[in-house]
Amino acid sequence: MKRGIVVLFMVLALLIVPMAPALASDTVAVTVTATGAFISISGNESAWSPGIISVNATPSTATTWCAVDNTSNIQTDNTIETDAGTWTSSGVGWTQSDDGSAGVNTVGFKANAGGTWGVSDVNFGAAPGNLLLDQAVETDWAFGLKFIAASEWTDGEENHVHISVIAAPG
Repeated sequence: MKRGIVVLFMVLALLIVPMAPALASDTVAVTVTATGAFISISGNESAWSPGIISVNATPSTATTWCAVDNTSNIQTDNTIETDAGTWTSSGVGWTQSDDGSAGVNTVGFKANAGGTWGVSDVNFGAAPGNLLLDQAVETDWAFGLKFIAASEWTDGEENHVHISVIAAPG
């Protein structure tokens, strides 16, 4: 009989334990892991000087002249533009066209992202040109520049303009 009572208490204890509130929790723990979107490009060139340029000349670099190290962790769209519509000069100054055209003291630029000049060239000026869209994550690339000289110069002064390549989420 004692044995039956002990067995009964053991069975009741086993039935009660799973229902015990001591095992309940009023919180749920969740670990969240995220990485911020990061865009980073750098180029191995910082200046180009084609020298003294004749009217209607079109000096250019190789289309792989500037190697771009892309460490972005997201796809990017890369544009290229000049910092102004007018070149800095101690003389007349040149006007920078946005469409690659030239005229009297008006010059143009083209860029090419590692292809062949005359194929997939991008015109740019103070208005940006789409140099390389949908560039894959951490994929390096290169580009070149082509200068479109004026049809006429009215002075022989040195001029300069700055060019930027800008990466944005693509």
